[in-house]
Amino acid sequence: MTTAQGSDQPKGPLVPGGPIAGMQFWRLSWRILRARARLMIPAALVLGAISAGAQMWLIIRAAGSVRAAVDADMNLAAILTPLMKGGSHSGQLLLFGVLGGFLVTSLIIPSVANSGLVAVVDDAINDSHRAGRAYIRSGVRALPSVIGAQVIQTVVALGPVVVVYVEVIAQGRVNTKLGSAIDLFIGLPLAVLALYLTIGWYFTPQTVVIEGVKPIAAMKASAALTRRSRLRVISILLATLLVTGFISLAVATPISWIATLNGGSAAGPTLGSQLVSEFITQWAQQAVTIIASASVLTLLYTDLKRRSEGAQYL
Repeated sequence: MTTAQGSDQPKGPLVPGGPIAGMQFWRLSWRILRARARLMIPAALVLGAISAGAQMWLIIRAAGSVRAAVDADMNLAAILTPLMKGGSHSGQLLLFGVLGGFLVTSLIIPSVANSGLVAVVDDAINDSHRAGRAYIRSGVRALPSVIGAQVIQTVVALGPVVVVYVEVIAQGRVNTKLGSAIDLFIGLPLAVLALYLTIGWYFTPQTVVIEGVKPIAAMKASAALTRRSRLRVISILLATLLVTGFISLAVATPISWIATLNGGSAAGPTLGSQLVSEFITQWAQQAVTIIASASVLTLLYTDLKRRSEGAQYL
């Protein structure tokens, strides 16, 4: 059979019917990536580059200069800690601006990726094939609802946590007894609640894209899917983080090492080579995460749907 993706498609269904066992998620993800590489890899590389570039720019802005950011190993926490303790108005504005920028980036990039790549993975699971433009049109249609759902989830789950910590920082209570008490008795319970809600709503993008429902309905459907499966979801997500971290490191380390060597001198690596090395590392991490999120989470969504519908192995 000739398909839109060419003759390199594996024969038969990529994903067998019935529930998916734990170790199958990564094997099936690899099969899906091989089958839809022409669509998934370029999209992940472009979005990963945009995300890595935006986050590095924000870190440099927070540090004040490229040199200061590189000297801090592009570590956002190390750069922002003095701003949190300083208490100056300009420092607080910069702090909130950088954190706001990271929040927007973490909302927009995954939303764009989910809007397009979830449909690609779902078609692979169901052995369907569409041209690349069809996925673009599908993604554009789903994008407003995916972004809307992400915004609602962020406001409801993280809003109270953000308000508490903004108050702590704004009043200069970081590392004080009162600030520590607020962290322990208010911030920590709110963070646990935010995690609980976030896990429940984790499959909202898949529900929006695959089922074509509105944000609130998608959040309700996702919560229903995960109601009795939160531990399973958490365990697979943690395992996926470990796998993607290892792959990102394996891909980025030799490339960034070569970049550092090529830009080096007797005095050590140049500022430019260090910056390139950091960008490559972040780019690889973002691209791998985008692909893994689309494939593993859509497979997990499919597994939960099949289990909720009482599907049996075929």
